[in-house]
Amino acid sequence: METLVTSDIYLVSALLSKGAEIKTPINTNDPRHFKFTIIGERIDEMKKDWVDGIIEGNLVEFSRILKNMKQLLHETGE
Repeated sequence: METLVTSDIYLVSALLSKGAEIKTPINTNDPRHFKFTIIGERIDEMKKDWVDGIIEGNLVEFSRILKNMKQLLHETGE
């Protein structure tokens, strides 16, 4: 099981769409840069694929998760 901490909601959405899980609660110490802890298998490999622009997956699922992530940020930031 690998772990990644990041504030990049696009990367988080991509990893979640590939089967990773988000650990709660979200670190909101800095309201401008929330930190997400992602856990799962092959996290480092998927992050490298994301950075290299070669990650593959279901774009509809990615879009749905990204929308939910943005809503979560908005609700948490209030």
